[in-house]
Amino acid sequence: MLKDNPFRDTPEYRAKLQMTPEPLRSQLIYGDFSVGQVDRAFQVIPTAWIKAAQARWKSTPPPGVPMCAMGVDVAQGGEDCNVMAVRYDGWFAPLIEIEGEMTPLGTDIAGWIVSKRRDNAKVVVDCGGGYGSVPYTTLKDNDIDVVAYKGSQKSVRKTQGNVLGFANLRSEIYWRFREALDPAQPGGSEIMLPPDQGLVADLTAPEYKVTSGRIQITTKEDLVKKLGRSTDRGDAVVMCYSQGPHAVTDAINWGRDALVSNMTRTPRVLLGHPEMKRYSTRH
Repeated sequence: MLKDNPFRDTPEYRAKLQMTPEPLRSQLIYGDFSVGQVDRAFQVIPTAWIKAAQARWKSTPPPGVPMCAMGVDVAQGGEDCNVMAVRYDGWFAPLIEIEGEMTPLGTDIAGWIVSKRRDNAKVVVDCGGGYGSVPYTTLKDNDIDVVAYKGSQKSVRKTQGNVLGFANLRSEIYWRFREALDPAQPGGSEIMLPPDQGLVADLTAPEYKVTSGRIQITTKEDLVKKLGRSTDRGDAVVMCYSQGPHAVTDAINWGRDALVSNMTRTPRVLLGHPEMKRYSTRH
């Protein structure tokens, strides 16, 4: 245990270790190497957290919350399916799938996205494998608020508490989603995931390691080699969460937009039967 090492057991170092993720925290402070045995020791997202988010899920989104973001993992004509995740703040709709052979062209995928989009939601398209470039460009040319996601891009952010950095953008957005699911945060987690066993399998597949103070998460290519399939469902959800408004920063704007919408709506005069009869007589 940390207390057994008088050279390292200082308040400063103990505080630093308290900010590290499990199972590292329990292993390094308390010497408890049994932590993480139910899940794999370095599984990015604990299975119990995902199950809890599914237990919170309801069949309809929270009232008054607009569609905030869409995450799209593109297959375009391939053997895999195109997968779309749609988010209303922390509530995720059931994932939408369409076979790759049904969308042979990138413009087909762009049209599919537009048909599902509401409330000017931000669209996140996976452009890492090349298939997403045409849908992204098509949406961009049509003034759709769209982001090209490439997991290999550099990340400059850090974990909560500014303890660890990230090796790339993929590592960052998966870790941010892990933090959002953490039930120990103040007020608990507000993420609500639909009942989807494929999604559970995808979100629990990635593992992480810490190298030179940065978190590195299993690449999508390595997961495909290991699992024999692509983790499209999990990637779509995590991409969706990484962009677009959230209640913590935008709830006031949602209320203001609803008020403006009600104020600008064309008023209707509803006449009862006696008043309608008098109105007809006068006119």
